[in-house]
Amino acid sequence: LEVGGKHYEPFYASFPFDFQSTGMRAFYVTRVTEDGYAIYQEVSGKVPGGTPIIVECSSADFSQNKLSIVGVTPQSLPSANKLKGVYFNWCSSATDPIAKRTKYDANTMRVLGKTADGKLGFVKGDYDYLPANTAYLPVATGTAAELKLVSEAEYALISGIEGIAVDKKGTVSGIYNHNGAKVGNQAADLKNLPKGTYIVNGKHVVK
Repeated sequence: LEVGGKHYEPFYASFPFDFQSTGMRAFYVTRVTEDGYAIYQEVSGKVPGGTPIIVECSSADFSQNKLSIVGVTPQSLPSANKLKGVYFNWCSSATDPIAKRTKYDANTMRVLGKTADGKLGFVKGDYDYLPANTAYLPVATGTAAELKLVSEAEYALISGIEGIAVDKKGTVSGIYNHNGAKVGNQAADLKNLPKGTYIVNGKHVVK
């Protein structure tokens, strides 16, 4: 899938892997908002087996997008990953008791694609059955036909979050970036951080 000059692929495999080719990245979806956005988080490090992801490829050339199977399964991604995976798509007959196919349901599934304005997102697909080794996004019935894919920081700006006030003592439970890394302990620490969006006391703050 080519969007904005970059190439993407929803992917699912039973084995843990790392990227052999440079320039490749992996993402998963942490949540779907009521106003039509799917929020993504980048995977850091190796990808655990059985983890549905979105791969950002290095180019359109298949030979430049290689994976390396790793011998030891890394820790699982956070349970916040909302994507689901399909490993098989085969069936010897309509009555085969071991058929391994996942029927596509446009009411409760969205697949990676282009939104009406040409952005990357999750949209209604045109499948009878989902392709093998792919990832999809389960959604509640009544969810918008298109979900724009954005990061937490992008969504904070889109949704118009201005920030939060802290008490006079400046008490906070920690300041985190959107990769989940702790970057500060006190309200005063925010002054020393670069401009951006942070999570303070469980809420978004735009500096």
